[in-house]
Amino acid sequence: MNGPADLPTTGGDGQRGAALLLVLFAFAMLGLILNTAFVAATSERRAARAFRASIEAREAAEAGLAALLSNWAPSLGLLSPGGVQTLPSGSTSTGASYVVSVVRLTGSLYWIRSDGLMEDAGGNLEARSLVGAWVRVDPLTPGGAHPLAERAWAPLPD
Repeated sequence: MNGPADLPTTGGDGQRGAALLLVLFAFAMLGLILNTAFVAATSERRAARAFRASIEAREAAEAGLAALLSNWAPSLGLLSPGGVQTLPSGSTSTGASYVVSVVRLTGSLYWIRSDGLMEDAGGNLEARSLVGAWVRVDPLTPGGAHPLAERAWAPLPD
């Protein structure tokens, strides 16, 4: 009677075990490659989101500075030298916000600092950008707040 023990074999059990190990190794390598691709894609997405948030925060800071320069409040002339006034915050169409502070240095020279903030839907800070400008105010000129250079604002370190 022929049974499983009587069937001829072409190789030993070692060959079948080697094939199993080879397949398991191939699956492990495929899993590693897929995991690496997933991590890279996730990192790229996070980096792109952070970059977009930093650009929007920078634009908000510049918008705050431009808004103050275009609508210079005569009440800022009442600040004494060394006096600081923080103006009400504003926002941009992208949802970023800005806060502008004015420091009177001398009779006609001011330092303006604009802080741009980009927050996520939960209110967590995603990015922050600071810009500042030296401004000379001529009380005899309408809208007399003028930056000291054509592009007088600069990014500030946090």
